[in-house]
Amino acid sequence: MPANDSGRVRELLNRGETMETIDPLIVDGLNVTEQIRLLEDQGYTIIPDFLTNTQVSELKTAFNTDLPIREMRAIGTESGRTWRANNFLAKTRAAVYLFMNPRLRAIVQNFLADRTQINITTLFNALPGETKKFLHQDDGLWPIPRPHPHFLCNALIALDDFAVENGATHLVPYIHQWHDLEVDQAAQTIQVEMKAGSMVLRAGAMWHAGGANTSQPERMGVFISHGVSYLRPKSHNLFLSRLRLSKRYQKRCSACSDTPFRSRG
Repeated sequence: MPANDSGRVRELLNRGETMETIDPLIVDGLNVTEQIRLLEDQGYTIIPDFLTNTQVSELKTAFNTDLPIREMRAIGTESGRTWRANNFLAKTRAAVYLFMNPRLRAIVQNFLADRTQINITTLFNALPGETKKFLHQDDGLWPIPRPHPHFLCNALIALDDFAVENGATHLVPYIHQWHDLEVDQAAQTIQVEMKAGSMVLRAGAMWHAGGANTSQPERMGVFISHGVSYLRPKSHNLFLSRLRLSKRYQKRCSACSDTPFRSRG
């Protein structure tokens, strides 16, 4: 993605233009402008075949051998059937290339802003017998009244097929636009069914929850949360990492801008 296209869609929207008047931004064959339109409109978008079958297989092998994964009960469940490895950037290099992917970068920077940072990284595995989690919003980390600008752009990459039977993620489309509503556990949801290697991105205000795994197959995925640079991230990914990381990648973890902050004085 050319440096001068970094955050261009968001900048034009902030100036009052509409999605219909903005020229398409194409990155590696992906219409990024269309993905931003879907995120703004329905609160989520799905990118099929974000990873190849080989990349999925290699990531699963690395995660199964490199990462200490342990039981972490999710919001609203007591089953203990979801296992997680938080801050996997501090433990393996196997997924570093995901964060430098031009398509992901373009979507994040044009949905949020040019300057972003990694908020959370988590590997999870929902095992058979897991129950449905509570609906919740991810951007409630900061006690800032709504409505407010988008704080988060969250990506979920499937390493196994996501199906209704193994607990595909529940979403409440369009709810991110209703700023005065408390999360309602009885809200009608859809479930995001997608093949391994696909990615679903969602706005931080989206109501969502992991589903119940009533089948035998496990459901493994990678969760990557990007946030705006002016809010404290939930995990300090760069500081916690014991790996030697390139300066380019360090920028992606923390400062995350190809251009420095400039004085407006």
